[in-house]
Amino acid sequence: MVLIIPLLQRKIDILNEGKIDALFYYALMNMTSGRFDRTAFTGHALVAYDGFIGNPVSQEEIGKIISKPAIRGIDYSNNIYNFIGIHLAAKNKNNNELDSRFESFDTKNKFAVSLFFPEYAKQLGELVKRKTDAFSKLLNLYYNSDVLADKDSISIAEFGMNSNSDIIEIILYELLFQKFTQFKYTTLTSVGLVKQILNNFQDAIKKITTERRKGKTQFVFEDEYDVQDVAYLLFKGIFHDMQYENPFLKKAGHSSIIDLMSEREKLAIEIKMMLPKYTEKKILEQLKIDIINYSSWNELKNLVIFVYDPNKIISDRNNFYSLNGEHIHNGVKFNVDVIISN
Repeated sequence: MVLIIPLLQRKIDILNEGKIDALFYYALMNMTSGRFDRTAFTGHALVAYDGFIGNPVSQEEIGKIISKPAIRGIDYSNNIYNFIGIHLAAKNKNNNELDSRFESFDTKNKFAVSLFFPEYAKQLGELVKRKTDAFSKLLNLYYNSDVLADKDSISIAEFGMNSNSDIIEIILYELLFQKFTQFKYTTLTSVGLVKQILNNFQDAIKKITTERRKGKTQFVFEDEYDVQDVAYLLFKGIFHDMQYENPFLKKAGHSSIIDLMSEREKLAIEIKMMLPKYTEKKILEQLKIDIINYSSWNELKNLVIFVYDPNKIISDRNNFYSLNGEHIHNGVKFNVDVIISN
């Protein structure tokens, strides 16, 4: 059984720092909007920022960066995140440059390139068949899954993944987790796994709210969007089709946004955070409306409602737990589970 919590904590640390590797991850997940301050990036990283975000960039400037000779072996390709962002910013893909650099990169950087330029994935899959280093073994498992018969024997420690792993290693591990999901659920259903993670939410976030490393700013949950962000990061590594704020539902001419959803699992997750400006009655009214609106998704089977109450505003949890159980609206039958964490 693979232990994922150390990597989840490491991922949250990286993303919370908001540097170019965090931008790389969010761009891969199509979640960049409004998350980064452009003024925090300079030089090559600023051009890469625009590439990941999709901002217009002077093609003349990109040409100068790519064609500039290396000084003492250092050029724009030494930082793989900058390299990829800069090539994403180029309107006309420079195949010769990409091909040449891809050949010169180590296995990990080749993998990073293939995430944004998937035409290199097949080449990489063939390459790792002949390699024996730890990272290549993982890639071999991902691209050529017949190389290991016992998938459940894979462990983080065996391949050197730990609290110091970088975002590229974390992405590969998440992809492996997604690929071999059936080996990870053990006896839990998908909704059971979601409930287990949310029931342990308060313990999981201690690492970023109260126990950060020296010199690291503690993460502060200011509203439900912060809770949604962290919950998404926890679930995305398990449910590869997890979608964030999907305007999937339409009812009476209005659109209702599902906070998190997995179409494959027919599962929706609604997230609320209790704040002083909200009363229990107000949040309960919102949830009752949400439950009815969610019935517009005809395939919905399970709705998990997560109420984060760090200030212990809720006086009677039973008011929320009364929403538990089977619901039928507009002919759609689904189960509701309410989880409260403080």
